[in-house]
Amino acid sequence: MVNNIDINSIKPAAYNPRKITEEQKQELCKSIRKFGLIVPILVNRKDNVIIAGHQRTKAARLVGIET
Repeated sequence: MVNNIDINSIKPAAYNPRKITEEQKQELCKSIRKFGLIVPILVNRKDNVIIAGHQRTKAARLVGIET
């Protein structure tokens, strides 16, 4: 089931090991502007901690996505 929630209520997981360069972040933002979020961001419903999609969440915030 897919639910839309306020992006500001989503919290990154402390264990997220992935980092991307500024260039990769800009490319991701460009892709999200063009295609939207194709793959949903997975969030634990109990505490709104991201399970998958940390970088997509950062990019989505940068392009102004709110939910």
